[in-house]
Amino acid sequence: MSALETAQLLGNVGEFLGSIAVLITLVYLAIQTRHTRAAHEASIQWQRANASRELATIWATSPEAVELLAEFGQPDSKIPDGPEFNSRFFRYVKINQSILEMLQANLITSLTREDREIALARIRKTMSIAGFKATWPRCRSFEVFRPDFIALVESILEDRTDA
Repeated sequence: MSALETAQLLGNVGEFLGSIAVLITLVYLAIQTRHTRAAHEASIQWQRANASRELATIWATSPEAVELLAEFGQPDSKIPDGPEFNSRFFRYVKINQSILEMLQANLITSLTREDREIALARIRKTMSIAGFKATWPRCRSFEVFRPDFIALVESILEDRTDA
């Protein structure tokens, strides 16, 4: 075997080993990507659960929050519409805003179609509550919602009024 043939053979072996190394690297990166995605999805689920838990804790431990719901959240509630500041109504609006922001975040971070459908159902249910309908214009004016979320809520409200 000549030196040229030996060099070609070594080059072929090197190419073969290099392609195996690339294949192993790609498999490793695919596994790492899958683990990273799973960890990210778990983190999203944890953050959602934590936000829901915090909100539930407010309702469960704050008599004032329940009083605000009774005062402003019922179908026959008198919603202040004058220019004077009403601190109790302001707190009620802020509670509603935080709930809507959580629902927006849940929709944005939907990982699957089923996840998105659950988020949409929760938004529809929430916007069927009289207090949320009444406070939506004020919540919207705070400019904390994405345009697509605003359009969704307003389409839900239009559907409710047409029914």
